[in-house]
Amino acid sequence: MLVLQDNSANDPNARSLTNNMENVLLDLEKILKIDLKGRNIIYRDSDGFYDGVEWDGEGIKFKPIRAITFENAVKYYDNSR
Repeated sequence: MLVLQDNSANDPNARSLTNNMENVLLDLEKILKIDLKGRNIIYRDSDGFYDGVEWDGEGIKFKPIRAITFENAVKYYDNSR
């Protein structure tokens, strides 16, 4: 499981994680030398909610978990198996 957090609220010139997710995932794959396709990805958006992302290596699909806590976001993935 990959967990990301949007810190764009700390920098008014930064793009939000939500709006830059594809580039972030591509960069992570290159830097970490791993394939993130099909992995469970959770991110905390700039409003503080946890949501999910499906990544196929070319595009993303957002999963609106809208969990307030990390634990509830993880439960979403545990219950979707």
